[in-house]
Amino acid sequence: MLKSMSVWIRNNFGFTKTETNGFMILIPLMLFLLFAPSLYTSVFSKRYTNGDVDKVMLDSLLSMWNENAFVRESNEGRINPSMDKVIELLPFDPNIADAEILQKVGVPLFLTQRIINYRVKGGVFRIKSDLQKIYDFPDSLYRTLVPFIQLPDKEVVVKKPLTEETEEKIEINKGLIMKALVTVDLNAADTSGYKLLRGIGSIYAARIIKYRTMLGGFVEINQLQEVYGLSDSLLNSFIDQLVIKESFSPKQLKINIATFKELLAHPYISYEQAGDILNTKSKYGKFKSHSDLVNIKAFSEFQLNRLTPYLAY
Repeated sequence: MLKSMSVWIRNNFGFTKTETNGFMILIPLMLFLLFAPSLYTSVFSKRYTNGDVDKVMLDSLLSMWNENAFVRESNEGRINPSMDKVIELLPFDPNIADAEILQKVGVPLFLTQRIINYRVKGGVFRIKSDLQKIYDFPDSLYRTLVPFIQLPDKEVVVKKPLTEETEEKIEINKGLIMKALVTVDLNAADTSGYKLLRGIGSIYAARIIKYRTMLGGFVEINQLQEVYGLSDSLLNSFIDQLVIKESFSPKQLKINIATFKELLAHPYISYEQAGDILNTKSKYGKFKSHSDLVNIKAFSEFQLNRLTPYLAY
């Protein structure tokens, strides 16, 4: 049969013997490749359904899970297995209401037990919102019960009128507080003493002490205005707490024997003024009193007056 087919192909298509043999092999191969996908699908592929069986199985599992959850919550008191139980909203005080009343107004069993345990441990509900202190108490249930809770909305503080004796004690205490107001001796206080004043820290305290040393002591409270950085507003906030003892005497500069360097070290004497002091002393002799200072032309009257307490003749 193959030979007859080979002869037929050669006669009709004009193929050589070799070409005819190749054609005879190619025809079956092409037929195989043509039908191979259908053959592979029928042998190796899986048949899929529309999922109806899986859907029925999932619905069954979900039903079983809901039933178990219902039973579990019923045992905990979260839901009432008796679906025909009617909630009766009536006034109640959570401090004295028993379990029956609490459940009657709609409080689940598990919350009822927590409320009773809270009271047993000494807890007291003073205002309505205290009921929300109970762990896991639903906001929706609280809003439903608010009109029926026999407690005030907020705690009321009762102020007792002051008696004459009480008012007298208050006045005495005010006086003691005012007397106890901190006072600072400008010429005796150390850093910690100055820091008791409002607005004075370590830096300002150190500056005040340094300037006090250079001056020889403060003779007037207003001299604090000369301290670098100390504003008038800050000084006015504590000026009533500052004192200078009447017995205080500043350290004085011996003007007749002081060197140029010693004169210049004083805050009230400038470079030009220190030189003028020495020149005046050389020209007119030693200074004997304050009146002799008028010969120093480099000083104004104001400058001489503020310098006078610090000079010795």
